[in-house]
Amino acid sequence: QACRLLTARQPVDLVLGPAGIATSPAARDRPVDGNIFRLMPKPRIRIVGIGAELLALARVAAAAELDVLVQTPNANALAAATAAGLKADRLTSWTALPALHDDAWTAVVLMFHDHDWEGDILAQALNGPAFYIGALGSTRTHARRIGDLRERGIAEAELIRVRGPIGLVSSSRDAPSLAISTLAEIIAELPGAEQN
Repeated sequence: QACRLLTARQPVDLVLGPAGIATSPAARDRPVDGNIFRLMPKPRIRIVGIGAELLALARVAAAAELDVLVQTPNANALAAATAAGLKADRLTSWTALPALHDDAWTAVVLMFHDHDWEGDILAQALNGPAFYIGALGSTRTHARRIGDLRERGIAEAELIRVRGPIGLVSSSRDAPSLAISTLAEIIAELPGAEQN
């Protein structure tokens, strides 16, 4: 039952009792203590973009054993991700996006220098339950991004979900440092991280 729930990307509690181990879907109001062990679905990261930053983050996330999905309109980035053994989708247009499969254990990171791609992708991500949504760019770029999303009619309560600049070290500029900094920020935000 635990495996079935985790495969369905649902958290599960293992409850130790006099009769042995019982499993059940995790209950938010159930405290985790010495008799209850909570297992969480494997974190997923959906990285959408182009360039060295996208590939660096994908490689670091894969090394950390996250479930990685790369989505890119760039044939070279698609080939590099596939050659690295990563799941990858080719984007053909920012208005023709693949179906959304994000869940509460999914982080979505946009790695575009051409910010025309961002609006529809961010709007789609904000319609889902991803625990982390972030996008590459400076503070000025992020302010413009939020303004564009606001003009689309996205509510303020949703806009605050979009992180930017991304990463624990906002001054990170080179691709490897940015990847490590971003992954550290994502891991710090994982659902249930405060219980560990």
